[in-house]
Amino acid sequence: MNIPQYLAEEIVQTLEANIRYKINFMNKDGVIIASSSEHRIGTIHEGSLIVMETNRPLLLGADTRLKHTQEGINLPVEFNNEIIGTVGITGKIDEVDKFGAVIKSFTELLIKNSIYIKEQHLLIERRNLLMNALINNLDTGYNTEELKLIDDLFKTPVRLIIFRPSNALKSITDKYAVYKKFDAVLKNTPHLISILVNEIILLVPETLSIQTLESLRKHYSEQLFSMAVGYASQKIDQLKELYDFTLFLDKFPQKTITYHDITDEYLVHEIPAPVSHHIIQQVFDKISDSDYQMIHETFSAYVASNGSIQQAADSLFIHKNTLQYRLNKIMTLTGLNPRNLNDGYFLNLAFKLKESETA
Repeated sequence: MNIPQYLAEEIVQTLEANIRYKINFMNKDGVIIASSSEHRIGTIHEGSLIVMETNRPLLLGADTRLKHTQEGINLPVEFNNEIIGTVGITGKIDEVDKFGAVIKSFTELLIKNSIYIKEQHLLIERRNLLMNALINNLDTGYNTEELKLIDDLFKTPVRLIIFRPSNALKSITDKYAVYKKFDAVLKNTPHLISILVNEIILLVPETLSIQTLESLRKHYSEQLFSMAVGYASQKIDQLKELYDFTLFLDKFPQKTITYHDITDEYLVHEIPAPVSHHIIQQVFDKISDSDYQMIHETFSAYVASNGSIQQAADSLFIHKNTLQYRLNKIMTLTGLNPRNLNDGYFLNLAFKLKESETA
């Protein structure tokens, strides 16, 4: 493994800021690739070569004759049981020797942390690319693990869910924390997670319960996640349609909304404006504003009460005979019988179109 220069520079800057001594970082060839003294960068530190060969710290006195070295201590840096470079502290031996063990451990910790974050970043980005490719029907050259995941997912119909955090997930640490939680909850279920700054997209089998999805949303209640749950399909080429529909659901203010909650609203959204205007004119033409308000209020209560005359009347604080009169008035004004299933559905659609037009 070769340490990239940016990481070596970060190590030098971090160590120097903490111990106030000049620091050098040498690669496996003994070349100084980062240093508190910039003029030393690019030179071969002969002391580093000895450390690489012996895998032992090397103390150099003020009288050292090794090329491009100064008084101080040089230590091997290890990762996964491999010496990947050396780190040196410039200064009087009796002053810097005490820092040796700490500097070695701290340097190796910085490297492990950097590599861990890079691995997290690669995982998140690869999952994001895979989700994007599936939604947009792109062939990005899937690896073996991704092909197996796709195969496992689409053995049954899948559902697409969009989670929306109120606070942007800007850092890779934030994204990975969410990824780990989702992955742990779904570990026994085929799933694909894509985590963007303001959006989490999840693909799961249709059989996964809403309760499980709710547990994910509620776990992040401090971030006020919202959740939109789309309908299911077993066809990969329909994922774009699933995504667009779920995006539409995401526009509604509920914390949790499913395709069951919003089918009529989606239909209203998809009907072309000329057709919508024609339906509104057909049903509500020549109805006064006061009559419209009355029949809308009555019909809404009737639907909300699932067709129960008594419940609808009670919700409007009127006698049930008055409600019967109003239902008859709706049929007289619109030509549609709210008690009839087909007429009631068309009337409900017309009201939604009318309300959407005036919103």
